Amino acid sequence: MKIGNLPQTSLAAARLKLHELKLLCQEGRYPATELKKDKLQRAIEAEQAKTPELTVQGLVELYLTERICHGTTRVVRRFVI
Repeated sequence: MKIGNLPQTSLAAARLKLHELKLLCQEGRYPATELKKDKLQRAIEAEQAKTPELTVQGLVELYLTERICHGTTRVVRRFVI
């Protein structure tokens, strides 16, 4: 796990952060693993937000707009819910 960059982070601040990380490890928590889990959870939530929840009506409309030719308006009118 990265604590910081040398020019931006002082040696005292790095030692303090290292001490905090060691205390977490003694408690049975692993900060690097927790960060990875949080990152993965955020990625999953972002992916779920991208995919819309489709209803039957939404699926029918999607099918009609994607698969049926645009010139057959009578077919579209019959199948719209």
